[in-house]
Amino acid sequence: MQRNKSKTLTQADLVAELCKMGRGVNERGVATWRKLELLPDFDKTGRGRGRGAGRAPSVWTHGDAALNQAAWVYDLLRMYGTFDAIYLPLWILGCPVPLWRVRQALARPLEAVADSIAKSRFAGKAQIGVEDVIDDAVHEFTQNAQRLGVKPSQPEDAIETIMNLVFNSNYNLADPLIKETIARLWNWRSALKFARFINRHLSLRGFNEAVDKATDDDLMAVRRDLNVLREIVCLLGRMIARLPADLRERLKESFADKLPALFSIGKLCIFVDLSLRRIGYGEQIDHELQRVLGHMRGEFGEQLERELLAASSRLANGGE
Repeated sequence: MQRNKSKTLTQADLVAELCKMGRGVNERGVATWRKLELLPDFDKTGRGRGRGAGRAPSVWTHGDAALNQAAWVYDLLRMYGTFDAIYLPLWILGCPVPLWRVRQALARPLEAVADSIAKSRFAGKAQIGVEDVIDDAVHEFTQNAQRLGVKPSQPEDAIETIMNLVFNSNYNLADPLIKETIARLWNWRSALKFARFINRHLSLRGFNEAVDKATDDDLMAVRRDLNVLREIVCLLGRMIARLPADLRERLKESFADKLPALFSIGKLCIFVDLSLRRIGYGEQIDHELQRVLGHMRGEFGEQLERELLAASSRLANGGE
């Protein structure tokens, strides 16, 4: 394998390394990843294919980063099945993804939800309202849940209210019955004001507007926030690494199963972040994230690590 001390990697090197990791892919596949910008292009472009005098192959000069991203591309493709679906997970993981790809990946699920609602409204011959579509969907969901022996955490009308706040931009918050449900759902004085805020900014409409009007600077601000959240997760990972081996393995297996759900939460965080920054909450977001990170680095990072080390030692000795 052609690899030097600076850890540069050719495309052939990358394929060989992936195969060693149990991720079988050929050079044509990796070339497709580069073409689709799922992998960064070569840092150093060679001449020809590296055959013959004076010729050299193209390489990634930061081979470890390219290999890490390629491994994630392989795993995410197995998880999601399509190229379009993995741009946002890669971005959440901190991998370099062109911002135009990120913007497109953010818009796609919002368009899909809007299209789904529109199709439901025109099902059959008669057009029905968005509220009716949501109410029917919630009723079907609760009926199916009850048949499976699962009791929803909220009554049906409360779920309908939440879904309408998020998906129905024309939801009539002045309706007395709706106001009563909101007051019961959030039992505090400013509940209606909070509901209006959700309906305007933390909803399908609000997210659409935030994505449509997001600048590259806005997306880079969200990327910085994701970097902070990843560091917080890494600090939690350091704590888990101090747990007994059997418990650590169980958590690791459970974590792998929950990756799609975690990526879904990450996508929702991106939408919320963009929307809140758009209406002027950027400084508050920056302050709170740094406050949490500082706490994690300080008291949580040092004190809890000592406590976990002590707890692990006791467990290893049979609880003595």
